[in-house]
Amino acid sequence: MASPPSTRPASSGVTRPVHLERAKPAEPTPVFEAAAVAPGEFITGPALIDGTDTTIWIPPGTTARLAGDRTLIIEVSR
Repeated sequence: MASPPSTRPASSGVTRPVHLERAKPAEPTPVFEAAAVAPGEFITGPALIDGTDTTIWIPPGTTARLAGDRTLIIEVSR
């Protein structure tokens, strides 16, 4: 029997400087490897997800979750 998908935050040990606001210093922002994120794991913005052919920006105030079919679902907090 397959184990249920994770519902925990994805982990990142890497950061990249990103300018979150114009004319302000860059801030260290977590970077996640797309292939290393497991279904059910979530990432809270600000963050970057690096794939082999794309980089996905997860803005502040949003949460990205990887579905079982590897679709990335981004939810905006209100």
